[in-house]
Amino acid sequence: MRNTRLIFILAVCMLAAACVQKEGNGLTKLLFTQGTYSLEEGDEIVPEIRLVENSKYNPYNPAANPKGLVFTSSDESIFTVSPQCVITAVSAGEATLTASGSGLSAKTKVSVSAKGYHLPDIHAPFTPSMIFGQFAMKNSANQSLNPQSFDIDSNGKIWLEGARKPFVHVIRFSQAGKVDPATGALNGCAADAGMEIFYAGHGTCLCVEPGTDAKNQHFWFANFGTKQADGSYLKPKILSRTLYVPGKRILPQEADEHFYFGEEYIQMLPCIDFESGILAIWISSKATVTMFRLEDVLAAPVKEMEIGGMVWGGEAESPSKYATEGTVSVSIKAHDCRNLTPVAKFKMTVSGGTQGYCVYGSDHRSYHLAGASTPVNTRITVYDGQGNAIIPSEGFGFDDDISKLIENGLTTKEYLESEGIRIRDKKMYICVASTIGSNRVTTILQFL
Repeated sequence: MRNTRLIFILAVCMLAAACVQKEGNGLTKLLFTQGTYSLEEGDEIVPEIRLVENSKYNPYNPAANPKGLVFTSSDESIFTVSPQCVITAVSAGEATLTASGSGLSAKTKVSVSAKGYHLPDIHAPFTPSMIFGQFAMKNSANQSLNPQSFDIDSNGKIWLEGARKPFVHVIRFSQAGKVDPATGALNGCAADAGMEIFYAGHGTCLCVEPGTDAKNQHFWFANFGTKQADGSYLKPKILSRTLYVPGKRILPQEADEHFYFGEEYIQMLPCIDFESGILAIWISSKATVTMFRLEDVLAAPVKEMEIGGMVWGGEAESPSKYATEGTVSVSIKAHDCRNLTPVAKFKMTVSGGTQGYCVYGSDHRSYHLAGASTPVNTRITVYDGQGNAIIPSEGFGFDDDISKLIENGLTTKEYLESEGIRIRDKKMYICVASTIGSNRVTTILQFL
């Protein structure tokens, strides 16, 4: 019995020694460094692979492939993979990449989107590096403004559009600020005098033309709103383009150019993808998006038109001709776009209300931002150029940790309102706003 027990103990010790030897010298884990690889059709990448050996994460060279790993795609109609782990994206969809060999295996997802723009990791938790800039919008009387939309020009400057009855305010910022969470003060925020437009319409969806210098920049906006019971101006019915002149105040009819698409285009949210030459108009009341070629819009014949049915005036700031509130009719010269053939037109449903809209890419995808402000819940829905929802209502990770948002000066309570989305040069930007101290603070978040 004693010998049997000794033999058993020796066997256990030898097995333990063998395990230690394997743990010390053998490979214990094979892994990919990303959980999902996002590609566009036609892209090629070689994913990073790590071998965990002796508790060290060593890079693995799939071209040399010393362990004879085998790489496979679960669906070669979506992507193919070579013996050296070169992934080639074939068509839109999602499939699994598997690496196996030497008794080890690892898997990761490969997500392929149509040629154009694919979303960055919107589920990533908030980090301070996401902050592209923070701004406090003020009018000429130093009153706080409510941000409604934004854009980023080709010089990297941030433009914000805000509302305060009866104006729409467009302000260009040459320098981003930073909120001091302890005091609510916004430091280092530099803006020019801004431009004010009477009666244009709350929430115009600002679009700034690229490729112009600081003295020759034009922007597009929805124009010719009508006064509501609360004194705000909504339901713009004209798209206008004008030169940005800091410190200038104009009436809607004094913009440089006007574009009329018909009576159905009321409460329009325009967006222009200058890269692909597409103008899209989102009509929130009808849940429709209509896309036109920008060159067709600019070439539409100019006619003398009578634009009526707006209620203007009655405010202390109103020009003398609109000192008394009333229904007005204005004669303007406008491009008549009523007979243009759209590139696309479709209906869609965005739950939670539209808080921003953008069209981008050669396949003319639509990006709709929605969100409740309390509690914070920002969501995005993406449609292809035919109106099919290819990403249905996904949430953002940045708004999951209110304590981090408070710590970094985005809000002082569980309140953060989405105010626009822009995709510029394959980078996505989200505008969010809150009130901190006496400031209405706007933060632009960048997603790479």
